[in-house]
Amino acid sequence: MTKKCKKCGSTNVLMVEYYDLGLPEGVGYDGISEIRCNDCKARTGRWSMKILGDDELERRYGGEPVKTN
Repeated sequence: MTKKCKKCGSTNVLMVEYYDLGLPEGVGYDGISEIRCNDCKARTGRWSMKILGDDELERRYGGEPVKTN
């Protein structure tokens, strides 16, 4: 698993796990779901390796991100 930000290359990242029963269908606990950069604030899906928008969550095990609104 990458420990660098895909956008800026920083190693100052946080691994985020989703765990909330109120999340949209297709999103849920699957270990680390996204990599969040503390420097540039980019969010990258752990499985898809896509940079996520503010209104997107990583789909369980990858695929197209899930829109939150």
